Amino acid sequence: MQARSRIALFLLGFVVLFMTSACASPPKAPAAEKSNAWFAILIDDSSDWQIRIRPRDLAQDPVFGPVLQRAEREASAAIAQARLGETTLQALEQSDVLVFAVRTAKPLDAVLVVGGAPATTSPDAMVDDQGNPLWRHVDAPSRSVEEYVRAIPSAPDQPGVRLVALPGRTWIIAMGGAVDRMARALSIPSPGPYRPDASTDGRDLVDILAVGELLVPLKNAHAELLQPLLAPLTHVALRVDGGRAPTAHLVLTYRDESAAVHAEDFLQTLKTIFEAKYPKFQALIEAAAVTRQKRDLAVDSAIPGGLVHMLLEAGRATRSDNRPDDGTATPPPNPNTL
Repeated sequence: MQARSRIALFLLGFVVLFMTSACASPPKAPAAEKSNAWFAILIDDSSDWQIRIRPRDLAQDPVFGPVLQRAEREASAAIAQARLGETTLQALEQSDVLVFAVRTAKPLDAVLVVGGAPATTSPDAMVDDQGNPLWRHVDAPSRSVEEYVRAIPSAPDQPGVRLVALPGRTWIIAMGGAVDRMARALSIPSPGPYRPDASTDGRDLVDILAVGELLVPLKNAHAELLQPLLAPLTHVALRVDGGRAPTAHLVLTYRDESAAVHAEDFLQTLKTIFEAKYPKFQALIEAAAVTRQKRDLAVDSAIPGGLVHMLLEAGRATRSDNRPDDGTATPPPNPNTL
């Protein structure tokens, strides 16, 4: 069986967790320009927590590809519980880009946009692990889209789910409150495919945006210890670039410039403390560049491959099922290789 993209599984884990513009020409004109104004209606950067990943690029990345493959066993268990099936995994891992956005968790308002879905499959062909269809085709308000509902209706206490396939191999899966918003977004003339800027040389593999109500858990995790750094936060953006020398680019946005100044001082103090406490990581810590521009605090740093492996092993050690290792786990990395 072909190795699956672990990052697709990672994003699906979030789905499991939360589930258990107009064109100037008439829409029927042959030369009508396709519009992607629907994306801004569905996903709002000022309120929606987001993850954007490039599954195919990640699978081919020299550092993240092998590491993500090692997560297959842990992630597959969660996917099996969701009964999403191998066909869904294959479609997502072979897509160009996935964007998962959550506006509210309670009540659920979430959307998954699949850009560049594989041309060899369709929602009609997706089945669960027992071979049962996942989606059922229904009549759509527009002739330019194909719409689907879950083949097995959701329980009354679960959010509604709908899938829409646009021309150009774009799928949109809306959950809960996003279902009605998707209908409004796609009422624009000639909705076009989602095609973000193409990545180059492994750049921009993963983007994470934390904002709104879903930023609160981050603030509360270590509120007292890291209060100067986390409490005044209004926006967090993280970009991961791949390649043989992967890097992370973190931007923390604060409510005002004064809070950003205090956060910068606090972060510089943390760097000094960690350099003294962990001398073997001194070069790595010193290489993390911290800069401030008004309310924005930016941290740019290299990502050592050994550190990625170490974090993965830490996640394995804290699995909720506490099952014993089967002996196939990779030994922890040598810290000297970090």
